[in-house]
Amino acid sequence: FGARNQNAHETLLAVDVALTDWARLRVAGGVDLVQTQTATELSVPVDRSFRHVLGQAGLSLNLPGGWTTAVLAELRQRTYTTSVMADSTHYSRVDTRLRLLVEVDKRVGGRARLAAEGGWIDNASNRADPLLSDDEAGYEEAVAKLSLYFQL
Repeated sequence: FGARNQNAHETLLAVDVALTDWARLRVAGGVDLVQTQTATELSVPVDRSFRHVLGQAGLSLNLPGGWTTAVLAELRQRTYTTSVMADSTHYSRVDTRLRLLVEVDKRVGGRARLAAEGGWIDNASNRADPLLSDDEAGYEEAVAKLSLYFQL
């Protein structure tokens, strides 16, 4: 499991601007560098180190009646940095993830909040594996979440 131990260096720069009293815009970008030890799996040296490049944009609105809504778009590209050609599942591999989310939030009483979130995520990869079809190297998913929060 040597290739599972990680040293991560993460940076994120975000700008959050109030457009009006009820609307905020957030734009962010970052780079993560994650290093792992080279280990042997099935007699092949593997290196799971990678680099993330991330971009985000979001808009949140405070609406009358205690309602809040937010829209978020995020694009993340993960590039594996291994130089081991025998590690065919990670050599020259790039994964791209697009997330689009919408959240609606309502204050309920003085200490509770009800939130609903929905979205779509698209994961794509150029993973070089002759046993995988294109559909298996990437996927799409719909997400839905309903939450109730209480402040103590």
